[in-house]
Amino acid sequence: YNNCWWGCTKWFIDEYERRGLRFDRILLWEARSDINHSHYWSTVPAELRPRMSYYNVPLSANMGHHHHLWTTLKALVKPDDFVAVKLDIDNHDIEVALVRQLLNSPDLISLIDEFFWEHHVYDSPLKRTRVSLFDSKNLGWHDQVPSRNSPDSSLADSYNLLLQLRQAGIRAHSWI
Repeated sequence: YNNCWWGCTKWFIDEYERRGLRFDRILLWEARSDINHSHYWSTVPAELRPRMSYYNVPLSANMGHHHHLWTTLKALVKPDDFVAVKLDIDNHDIEVALVRQLLNSPDLISLIDEFFWEHHVYDSPLKRTRVSLFDSKNLGWHDQVPSRNSPDSSLADSYNLLLQLRQAGIRAHSWI
C-alpha cells in the first residue's frame, strides 16, 4: 500500500502533465494507521513535495468541518482554477453524501472541472476481487460494499449520479 504514490496519485499527475496540465496543488486524504509516512514521502519526487498536502485523517461529510472536502476546496480554489477531484475514500455513506452535496451546490459545481469516483455499489464484481498488488496485499471491496437497501447503492444509481454531475457541467468518470 505504501507504494500507492506510484499507482494512484502518480498516474493522475503523469496523465494530466502529458496533456499540458500541471497541478499547482495536490490534496490527499487517507485515514490509515498502516502507512509508513517516511517511506511514502521518500517516494514522492522532491519537486512535488511543496505542492502536496497529505492528511492522514478521515474525511467528514459535515459541511464546515475542518476535514470536509468541499469546505477545504471552497477555501483554496478560485473559479478560474482547473480542479480535478478523485473521490475514493472507501466509505460509501460519506462518498455519497459528498456527491449529493456537490450536486446541490451550484457554487461547488462551478469550482470543479473533472471528477473521478470509485463508487462502491452493491453486488459489484469488485466485492469479490482478489488481486495481488502493492506488496502482495489483496485489493477488492470486500466489506466496503453497501447493503442492497442502502440509498444510491446500485450500479444504476452510480450511472445516474455521474450523469447528473455531467449534466451540471462536470466531466465525471467512474474510477475503478
